[in-house]
Amino acid sequence: MRQLYIHRLTTLYKYPINRLVVEYPINRGREVKRADIVIMDKVHATSPLIIVEVKKPKLTDGASN
Repeated sequence: MRQLYIHRLTTLYKYPINRLVVEYPINRGREVKRADIVIMDKVHATSPLIIVEVKKPKLTDGASN
């Protein structure tokens, strides 16, 4: 799934690949989490602009009951 979103971000939304960071560490208090994809700011290259979390769809998504 992550590769699909990287492809969309670079082709559909035209973000340069050099602004994308995968598994970017995010500090939450004492805890460090990792964001799936982070788009860095154009002017301040060390500042995250957009954080993307990618989740697998559930097996029941799209199924009719």
